[in-house]
Formats: sequence, structure tokens, C-alpha cells
Amino acid sequence: GLRFTGKWVLRLSIVLMGLKVQTSFFGKTEIATIFIVAAASVPSTFFVSHLLGVLLRVRRPLVDLVAGGTMICGASAVNAIAPACGAHREEQGVAIGVTFLFSVTAMLSFRTIAFALGLDPSFAGLWSGLAVNDLSSAVAVGAQMGESGGVMAAASKSARILLLAPVLVSIALARRDTRPAGARSKQLTKSIVDALPGFIIGYVALAIVRAAGDRVFADAAAWTSLIGANKLVLDILMSAVAAGIGLHLSLKTILGPRTRALGVGAGA
Repeated sequence: GLRFTGKWVLRLSIVLMGLKVQTSFFGKTEIATIFIVAAASVPSTFFVSHLLGVLLRVRRPLVDLVAGGTMICGASAVNAIAPACGAHREEQGVAIGVTFLFSVTAMLSFRTIAFALGLDPSFAGLWSGLAVNDLSSAVAVGAQMGESGGVMAAASKSARILLLAPVLVSIALARRDTRPAGARSKQLTKSIVDALPGFIIGYVALAIVRAAGDRVFADAAAWTSLIGANKLVLDILMSAVAAGIGLHLSLKTILGPRTRALGVGAGA
């Protein structure tokens, strides 16, 4: 049930969120913020993580996983990067637990911090999408920020997810692999294809439908009812996703012999 909620309910939520996108949400400032912050935070997170990994004597593949889960998209990035960096199965579980723990921390704290800083819903949503590790948590945190918060969180998080392909290629090139070149290439291609979700296409498609509908139908009763029904369904689905996040976190996997990975995750 938790796996179904965390995968299919979440993906349906992201797709339906495309119907909430209004072109007025995205000015030059918002678009520039998404790409500038993502371009700066991805490499800096990677290098900070590895510096902490050296200081805390954490195995490099585990650091790769924690860094990837933090800077891209949580468990999806961890599972995609694991074959490229030669991580052990146990290390995958630890990395997922660490990134998920700090995603839950963000769910409990970001709304209060955004309120204290006086961020409006749009920029609070941008911050959520650009800073929270896990996809479901990023969108759930953004939804806490207000009407436009969840939309902006989904948009900025989608931009981060698209960076997974170059990150995978970079890690694969940086790590020695004794397998034949053909086998390496095949595994890398499969990881990229599996990890870049098709639901982003659905999200973009419905965003285009919303832009066209607002222009063509304007204040038509049927169009307004459709938007209202979409909002109601989305609120229900996001409640399920948020509950699933809390129920899915297993402290046992990270409060064991690999607690030093928590230090890497906290720094990242």
C-alpha cells in the first residue's frame, strides 16, 4: 500500500498538478531562479558531501548515493546511481533512509521558516522544489505554502529531476568499472531511462491544456467546474502522499552502524 501510494498516487498527483499551472505564476524571475539555483546547488552539494564523507570516513559509493538523493530526487536518484557507483544493496537502504529523514524534517519545518522569513507562496514553493530531497516530500511541502506553492514546487523539482541524466553520466565516468564498455553503456542507458519519469510529460501536457483552456474558455462554467474538481481530487491525493511519507520512514535502517551517513546527509 505504501509503495503504491508513493509511486502511482504521487505520479497521478504530479500529472494533475499540471492543470493548476497558471502562466501568471512564471515570470522571468521565477524561471531564472529555478535554473540558476539548480545549476549552483547540484555541484556544490556533491562536493560538500564528499568533503564530509572524507572527514567522517564514509565509503565513497555511499556518499555518492546520499549526495545524489539530496541534490536530485531522493530514492529514485539513489536507485539509479547505485549501479553506476558500485554501491552495496545495504548502502542503498541507508542512503534512502537518510534522504527520507531529512525530507520529513523539511515537511515539519519549512512552512514555519517560510512564514518567519515572509516568503510569498510562489517563492516558498520554489524553495521547496529546489531544496527538499524527495519528490513526494517536495511537492507536499510546497502544497503547505498556499495555492501556488505546490505548483511552483512541482515545476522546480521537475527541473532538478531532469538533471539526473548528466549526473549519472558524470558519476559513471568518474568511477572505475571493470565491465566491458558495452555492458557499462547498456546499464547506464537503462538507469537513465528508468529514472527519468514519464509523468513529467503528463505534467507538462496538462499545463499546456490549462494555458490553452484559460485563453479559450475563460470563465465558462464547465471549465471552472473542471478546475475546481481537479483541485479537490488533488488535495485528497496529496493528503494520502503526505501520510505515506511519514508511515514509510524506517529509523531502524539509519540508526545502526551507518550513523555517520547521517552527518553527510545533514551537511548536504
